[in-house]
Amino acid sequence: MRSRTIILKAGDEYKAAATTGELAPAELQLAWYLAAYSYLMAGSSDTETIVGYLQKAIEADPQNPAVQQLNQAIHKLQKRCSIKNNERKEELYNMMSKHTLALLQQIAHGIAVHFGNNCEVPVHDLTADYTNSSIVIIENGTVTMRKIGDGPSHVVLEALHSDRKTLKDKLSYLTKKRKMGAFLNRAVCLSEERMMRLKQCFSINFDITPMQMAENALQQLISPLSVKNEPEKYSAKCQRFIG
Repeated sequence: MRSRTIILKAGDEYKAAATTGELAPAELQLAWYLAAYSYLMAGSSDTETIVGYLQKAIEADPQNPAVQQLNQAIHKLQKRCSIKNNERKEELYNMMSKHTLALLQQIAHGIAVHFGNNCEVPVHDLTADYTNSSIVIIENGTVTMRKIGDGPSHVVLEALHSDRKTLKDKLSYLTKKRKMGAFLNRAVCLSEERMMRLKQCFSINFDITPMQMAENALQQLISPLSVKNEPEKYSAKCQRFIG
């Protein structure tokens, strides 16, 4: 702690000397360099400030052979700062991904419970380099006979390889299960984050086969064999009973 205080104080003195206007170009360059170096060692200033001091050092005596080393120092600092910023962004990004997946799991469970066993809700994590095992959450997987670790449908695969600028959710489209002959009313919602990177896919697959069977049964009851355009005529006696 004491050594840090000493280094910080030295940096203040070098900075004060550089701002007096009394130093020769080479001396001024050295003063700004030592100020930047002291603050860097003390950890009291951000990278942008330290780079600013180094640039002042270059401006003080641009013909000095030391300028090449100063430029190299600036490049290294900026590169290190960029790496740290990217690591921090990636950390925040991963934290957001976990939070989002937790929220999607709650939503998926609620939808599946509300609409019953014929409603399947898979959630795909598309942040990995592979997509053949993208399902991380699934409710009522018996609808398409899939489980956690299985892959997505062709609609999701097409979205992964399509132009992100024209990418849209695909809602209420009908497919048929080959093996079971069942019809599914499906919806696919895609989630994007920074740099239009596709992150998650939230799907709803509803087996409407029982509803179609019910529709067919009702259709037979309400569909007449023949249709007459003229109204039915009744006798005067029947008219009294039917109004």
